[in-house]
Amino acid sequence: MQNSSRDKNIDLLKGIAMCLVIWGHSIQYSSMGKYDFFALPLFRFIYSFHMPLFIAVSGCLLGASLYKRSFQENVRHRIATIFWPIVTGNLLWVFLVRLPGVFFRVQSGGTSEIFPAVKSILIGKSLTGFWFLWAVLACSIAVCIIFQKVKNPIARIAATIIALFCTTQFPCGNLICNLFPFFLAGAWLGKEKESISPRFTKNAWIGVSAVILFFLLLPFYHEKCFIYSQVYIADMSPVQNICVYAIRLGCGFLGIISVVFLVRFVARLASIVNSRIVHSVLRYLKDRIVFIGENSLKFYIFQSLFFDGSWFARSLRLIGISPQSSAVYESIYVYQFVFTPLFALASAVLLYAIIATLEKFDKAQYLWRP
Repeated sequence: MQNSSRDKNIDLLKGIAMCLVIWGHSIQYSSMGKYDFFALPLFRFIYSFHMPLFIAVSGCLLGASLYKRSFQENVRHRIATIFWPIVTGNLLWVFLVRLPGVFFRVQSGGTSEIFPAVKSILIGKSLTGFWFLWAVLACSIAVCIIFQKVKNPIARIAATIIALFCTTQFPCGNLICNLFPFFLAGAWLGKEKESISPRFTKNAWIGVSAVILFFLLLPFYHEKCFIYSQVYIADMSPVQNICVYAIRLGCGFLGIISVVFLVRFVARLASIVNSRIVHSVLRYLKDRIVFIGENSLKFYIFQSLFFDGSWFARSLRLIGISPQSSAVYESIYVYQFVFTPLFALASAVLLYAIIATLEKFDKAQYLWRP
């Protein structure tokens, strides 16, 4: 059962971010080599801000409760709530993805690939499939040190710079380092008793300006601006690296503010519209998205199993969809704005049903808490 004191606006933002993760992965894994998904405008749009939004909300939640626990209690709590799901998620990966993969190879006569598959089972998937959880864990420890162990403001700036370097030493270090500024900003807002919930954007002109600036900057967001890129790209000049980093941060922060503003705008518009049907539909959608936000950790793990674990690709092949046989791949616009949204919706509904079912079993809670 979820805590009734939770901020539903925060969960709504987390739910939106999780839905964008599922849509982005639908675009990526549905392409099957037909498209360079990094070059697709919709993919670049989603990926320019959705993970920054996700981690900023995580930072805000930590910041809001930072001084309710001691440093040691905060570190223990983050390890219990984040590292434990990495372990159990990796076990799920072994049993639901790797072992079936070995079975399919044996059935198809691919015995030469068994040893690499067994090696992959032993290594697991945690460093790649669950990289975001590593990012939250590393950023959480860094923020606890900066705010709870360092008191001098100048020393905090120095500690932040050192933390940026140290985060690269974690698994998936470049990803963590690229996301750390967003987590830090969210933690600062939470610590100052602010919020990145829809109440944060009180002035309409701030939100409108952010939306305009975001779409003006978005055309400059290219493949090297993705958070998956190196923090410092060796084949680019220092000036080019600074520009890339500025675009990465600019699109991330402007995208976050734009989402917050648009959510608040829709809520305000709905309050003006005097329609019971509109209110019922919006309430239904909000409740579902809030549920996804409340259980975003579970959705993140299961969507990783679903997409990275090849079950999504197998589902497409099972119903006869491939770039060679399906007409939806003939139009890049149909693919992005019709085909992938429908499959993202179907995937979200399936994951929703699995997680809602697991919520009914007490023993399933050991997947998330030791």
